[in-house]
Amino acid sequence: MKIRDDHGGPAGPADAGGHLHGVGGWAGDQLVRLENEWRRLQRTFAYHPHVRIIPLHGDPPDQYQVEYRLRTLIMGEGGALEYAGSCAVHIWLPPGFPHEPPLVRPISAIFHPNVAAEGIKIDHVWRSAVSTLAEVISTVGAMLAYQEYDPNAVFNATAMEWVAANPEHVPVDPAANLTSEAGGDPLARICRFGPRTMEQIRAQLKQMCDSLLAAEGAPSAHDTKMFCSRTRQALGVFIEDDVPEELRGPASELDEWAREMPGSMGLWEVLRRYRTAAAGAFNVGQQLKDSERALAHEIGAIDALVGEQISQAPGKVMRMIPPAGKLQMHFGNLANLIGRAEQVVNDARTAAGKLAALPLLAPKKFPGTLQKRIESEVSRVSAHATESSEKLNNAYSFHDPLLGRGRVHAAGLKRAMDWREYADMVDRAEELAAKIVGWGAAGMQAYYIENASGTFGPFELEQKLTMGSSELAVRNPASTIIEIIDANTGSVIKRAENGSIIKNITDPQTGEKYPTTFRLTGNCDELAVQMDYLARESTLMLKDLVAKVRPPEGWLGQALDVLATNLGKVQHEHEEKRKRWNLLRDDLASLRPFKERIATVRLLQRVAELAPIIVARIEDAKKALMAATDRVGAIVASCNSDPDSGRLLIPSRFAREYPDQLHKRDEAKALIEQLQRHAKGVAADVRRRVDNPELKGFGDRPALAILGPIPQAWVELEAEVGDKAIDAKLAELEGPLGAELRKPQELGAQEPVAGRGGRAQAPEPRLGEELERERGDFVEEDLGVRAEDDMVDFGFEPGKQE
Repeated sequence: MKIRDDHGGPAGPADAGGHLHGVGGWAGDQLVRLENEWRRLQRTFAYHPHVRIIPLHGDPPDQYQVEYRLRTLIMGEGGALEYAGSCAVHIWLPPGFPHEPPLVRPISAIFHPNVAAEGIKIDHVWRSAVSTLAEVISTVGAMLAYQEYDPNAVFNATAMEWVAANPEHVPVDPAANLTSEAGGDPLARICRFGPRTMEQIRAQLKQMCDSLLAAEGAPSAHDTKMFCSRTRQALGVFIEDDVPEELRGPASELDEWAREMPGSMGLWEVLRRYRTAAAGAFNVGQQLKDSERALAHEIGAIDALVGEQISQAPGKVMRMIPPAGKLQMHFGNLANLIGRAEQVVNDARTAAGKLAALPLLAPKKFPGTLQKRIESEVSRVSAHATESSEKLNNAYSFHDPLLGRGRVHAAGLKRAMDWREYADMVDRAEELAAKIVGWGAAGMQAYYIENASGTFGPFELEQKLTMGSSELAVRNPASTIIEIIDANTGSVIKRAENGSIIKNITDPQTGEKYPTTFRLTGNCDELAVQMDYLARESTLMLKDLVAKVRPPEGWLGQALDVLATNLGKVQHEHEEKRKRWNLLRDDLASLRPFKERIATVRLLQRVAELAPIIVARIEDAKKALMAATDRVGAIVASCNSDPDSGRLLIPSRFAREYPDQLHKRDEAKALIEQLQRHAKGVAADVRRRVDNPELKGFGDRPALAILGPIPQAWVELEAEVGDKAIDAKLAELEGPLGAELRKPQELGAQEPVAGRGGRAQAPEPRLGEELERERGDFVEEDLGVRAEDDMVDFGFEPGKQE
């Protein structure tokens, strides 16, 4: 800190760098001389218009910084000569002082013949016995104003040359008065400006006391001691005998305050502890009130969730409990508030402990103003500590019961959530069971059709269905995937993965299109898994609801009381439902392979209708191919070849027929290949199902406890669902499709077929093999022309008869 005055008052209690140092190594007579020099400097330059003294080190000081407010010459940063309105020097008193002169060094880049960076020449001024630092400071000031310079002791020749060249500019500040009388007699200046300085010093002492009470950043004992030392140094000028009493009295009072303050550091620390503990208790007390309000608000919100009278029927009570998601939100809020409240309670206990651990305030007596300030602070902190303790205890007395109530509500809310989740799980199981029973055995692993006319079904998977101008089938490859396929080609028309698909069905008479939804019901295996999960999880939930909890007030406690009283009834009802769910699960597990077998039968029925159509179309295409090939051969046989080029010469009467027959032959070939691929694709669809035991299914009709009885349509399929019937149907389709549809172990050992004359003959080739064998004959016969010759020029000119 510095005590500064707008009118150039005495130096403040801290040096320019904020550091203070003790004095050591000086002899007794030297200390007396240092003290006298300091007092003389204070008096001489008190509120001086051109000089300000700042002690830097020691008590009494042995280093000074002197600030001059006058016009002088300096070297600027760019090396140019400049006028300056102020400058400063550093004065250091050597160990041999006063027999050794003070060392004066410039702080600014002063431009003067007798000034160098290492020091300012003052040898002509200093006489150890009679010279004073005040004289040195006045002389140096006159030199800086160019009122004085010594041409015989030049340190800066350039500056001397400037003086010689510019005599009209010397001195540069002739008006600067460096004597003690500048601005009036020193005592007169002290009397005029002293009262304001007293106010400043008093304010700084008060500020220091406030700082010592601060919870953070309080000055250390060393800093406080240095502050008080500098303050007393600044006050020294005001307690001289010739200073009027109206100044000397207040200065003596402040000096006493600064003198005694270092000895009171322990008491200030205790006062600081009192203030900190009281502030902490006030803060925690407010936190307790905030926590109490938040808990009360959340508990009130929970109590308002249900406003109707609680029923005595446990099933209804469970469903009167708000949804689990809403309860979860309130439970999370309440849990967070309880956690925060518990932390605040811990903080309150800590704050109360700090108050209880405070030592008794029985300070020793200090004189004067310091004692008044200490007594005032002791009274204040004692009252604050007592008030904060009372408020903390009062806030805790209201908060603690509400926290206990909050804990009871939290436990009750958790139990209510468990009951509601159990009820939701039971409702889900009942809803799923009702849906399955509603679908029935026929509706499982099936689909319904919905359009503007209504809902129709159920329809079986893989079954051929004629709708408008389309012949369709629906399959369920996996999970909720649904595919609509062309029943005649087996190609996929539309596919979706959410169990539902929309297709436009065209009216064959009007051509109008009707959006129609195909919607799967459910897979037996997946539904059985869901049914088993719901039954198992709900049973486990009910077991966790056996333990008792303390019922809170309001609807929550009433609901938990009803449920706890009727727990046995709930358990009995649940067991009855669980048995039914398990029977339904077993029905689904039993039904699934039979449903797959029905889908297999429907696929084979559809293929059995399709295969003859494919075979017939192939036969027709073969006949067309043979006719076109024969005709091409006949035309070629009647043609000649160019002897030079070997080109085929087509008579004009065959000019149109020949390319037409070639085109018919190519179309027939392409159609045969397309039908063959179609046959292979259909065979692949069959193999994918019959090669997978789970998709092939089983023909044994299931005994169903809940989903029975078996639909009559399934009874009528009895002759087709057995393994032998399936194998027979596969054997029947192998020929038309030209593929093996049964696994090798199902085929068994085939006996050679006896031909005429008793000779064994190989089995007749299948459709695919026969097509491959005949294809080469169709492509190239012994007709006198090769396939690659078909594209040669005809060898005739249009319009010219041969």
